[in-house]
Amino acid sequence: KYDVVVVFRSDYSKSAELFSNITNAAYKIGVKNPKGKDKFNIHIPVDNPKHEVEFCFDCLKEFGVQYKNENTLFHAPKQFVEKYKQYNSYILFHISSRRKTNKYDIEKFKTIINTLSSEKILITAEPDDFKNATILAEQTKATFIRTTSLIDLSGLIQNIKLFITLDGGAMHVAPALGIKTISI
Repeated sequence: KYDVVVVFRSDYSKSAELFSNITNAAYKIGVKNPKGKDKFNIHIPVDNPKHEVEFCFDCLKEFGVQYKNENTLFHAPKQFVEKYKQYNSYILFHISSRRKTNKYDIEKFKTIINTLSSEKILITAEPDDFKNATILAEQTKATFIRTTSLIDLSGLIQNIKLFITLDGGAMHVAPALGIKTISI
């Protein structure tokens, strides 16, 4: 019995559309299915140069909500920040992205990590990339840390000096924590 559902994704997602459909909302806002029909009755055009936060504000324009350069903030719970405090001078590479087009070759990661030989390096990954993270750790001087959730990862990110990542969810957490970030 919802009035409105907004899908905050800058690309079409069949599963997100299915979730929006089960709400029986009168208005469904999302990105148009590029392969044909969908049940969104308000389509949000994708403007790829925009940051994901700006796109999310575009989804809310119908309601008079506008982006006014607000800072994005994320809070890492103290217990997770404390868990990783020994990594405060490290560079962290997060090698995962759910989008196949955003993946990066493991050999290129290896080259970058080896180039930074005077730095202390950590690697994190999503479970699908644990094998590659293990290989990178074995073939470089980096240390692979398996975090258990995005909140756990946020505690680690809060402590590091630089975050190097692919375009994905983790990429948005680091800047919202105030951490210098490079996205490949």
